[in-house]
Amino acid sequence: MKKLIAAMLAAGTMLTAGTVFAKDYQQKFWDLPKSHWAFEYVADLADRGVINGYEDGSFKPEKTVSRAEWAKIMVDAAGLTVNDNSVNFIDLSSSHWANKYINAASKYLSGYAGNTYRPNHAAVREDVTIAMVKLKGYDLSDVDYSILSKFTDNDSISPYAKGYVAVAIAHDLIDGFEDNTFRGQATLTRAEAATLLYRAFQKGSNDKIADIPQAVQTAVPTAAPKATATAKPAVPTAKPSQTPVPTAKPTEAPKPYVMRKLASANIDTVAYSSTYDYNDTIYFIEKSDNCIYKINISSGKKSKIFNTSDLSYKVTQEQEVETVETVTKTVETGEFKEVEEEVTEVVTDEETGEETTVTKTVTKQVPITKEVTENVTKTTTEEVTLEEYNSYVPTQVYYDKETDKLLLWGYYTSLTKAYNSPSSVTAPFLYDISDSSSKLLANLSNYKSSVRIMVTLGDNRLVILKSGKGRDWYDPYYNYILDYETKKETNINMPFYNTSGLKYGSNLYSYVYDYQYQYYQDNRCSTGIYKYDFNGNSPDSLSNTSCSSYGIKDDCYYFWQSSGEIFKTSVRNGETTQLAINTKSDNVEFADMGNMGNINTKFYVANDSTLVFYDSNMQAFRILTEN
Repeated sequence: MKKLIAAMLAAGTMLTAGTVFAKDYQQKFWDLPKSHWAFEYVADLADRGVINGYEDGSFKPEKTVSRAEWAKIMVDAAGLTVNDNSVNFIDLSSSHWANKYINAASKYLSGYAGNTYRPNHAAVREDVTIAMVKLKGYDLSDVDYSILSKFTDNDSISPYAKGYVAVAIAHDLIDGFEDNTFRGQATLTRAEAATLLYRAFQKGSNDKIADIPQAVQTAVPTAAPKATATAKPAVPTAKPSQTPVPTAKPTEAPKPYVMRKLASANIDTVAYSSTYDYNDTIYFIEKSDNCIYKINISSGKKSKIFNTSDLSYKVTQEQEVETVETVTKTVETGEFKEVEEEVTEVVTDEETGEETTVTKTVTKQVPITKEVTENVTKTTTEEVTLEEYNSYVPTQVYYDKETDKLLLWGYYTSLTKAYNSPSSVTAPFLYDISDSSSKLLANLSNYKSSVRIMVTLGDNRLVILKSGKGRDWYDPYYNYILDYETKKETNINMPFYNTSGLKYGSNLYSYVYDYQYQYYQDNRCSTGIYKYDFNGNSPDSLSNTSCSSYGIKDDCYYFWQSSGEIFKTSVRNGETTQLAINTKSDNVEFADMGNMGNINTKFYVANDSTLVFYDSNMQAFRILTEN
């Protein structure tokens, strides 16, 4: 019994020591022997059809339960009605195997912001606790929050979940771990889920239950003498030969960090394919349709915000245009004709003064007319299209934190001039698409398409990078401050190669790393951070840190090494520190699709424990957070 209690403590779902079962259950799953601490809880629920095994005869008690799986298990256990297969979450479809169960469970296990459910994400302890408290209808009007003080990590429980957890603990639905932690964000195994369900329903109608049908309330017996077995239960023949039978095994402690898929995307793995607003949103150019999308880091919601195929640009001019119109008018012939006409007059009697109305007929001479036509020349002013640009190709999306604008850089590939057929061009244009509409900021058709924004300075000024002498692969790049309103540019003595600009105080910083002989004004650039003071002085080198991917946040550059380490260097004081995260060590759980693959040259930093990478192997943004 001590071993059983210890196992229950480790699982965080300990039942009372007095719990016994009135039935000697037969082993149904080859990987769940009678010696397993959760055997009878699983067996009871399996007998009632609440929980099932797999086709190979296994139960997989240590497998993590997904949110979709938890919805089905909970719905089956509670006997909830399952008949709604409408699509209520944007990441589900009517063909998803769990859609109807999720709809039935959504009253108790809610979705995320942005109307997502994340069915394949692991169900975490605080979420299932909330679901069970709601399902049983416990009263939250007078919650004793002090019960949570026994957990050293009560801050692991989300604020909105603390009331539910406190009520669940008070009603003995769930408990913490033997190290006095609750681990609100920890996942559950299938064995733990079965135990939690049994524990919730074993109280039957003696406890307050809101929506669970009576048949389910009373289906699980309370403590009763254990029946004596009359025969040794048969072990299923489906069990593979020489398969070790696991004994009571405590749940493995969760790793401190977890990597999950944030949202699917197909972008070029270059630093200027995406950008971050330093708040909670990533913007990127989707290769499949050349449109601009955004992803909310907190919710994972992805949405299209701008369709670049709608873009076009016309050069017009007002011109005077002469047109000839044929008009019809009426003219007199010079001849007349007599026309009789009745005229009414008032006649006054001279003697009596009485007035009398008299009608008489008179003859008049009326001119004879005819209709004639003539051509009239008119001069009008019209707006004439001299040039029309079409087929826009976006090359860079950039968030300007100086002005809170979302900038779109790209080029048109088709130009039609007046009275001519379309021709191929490469004509860059800069737009502001902050409000999901387009506002032209600059027509830079005299520039090359390879121009890109390094950093914004405000007042219509950009630091840009463009190629210089037009040589081959080692063509040097030069940096300019461009005023896109006046089209004036000023060469600056600053090395850039990727979109790594950071403006801090009165100085400008860049990170340069050397691939294939990076040149700056025909001189080899060393890898590292450079500081520029806008006074024309040569830039100072602050750091020679090299990396496989970099990020920017506040006054710091962040560097991810291919070995897994992550460092940050402050341009304010030059200090370099190593973060606690190592993506190649055992402190990160990869809960999506495996280890980090081909990572983009730029990642995004929400804080020191929340980073977003783009993985081209997965074609997805992945978020690394504390577990």
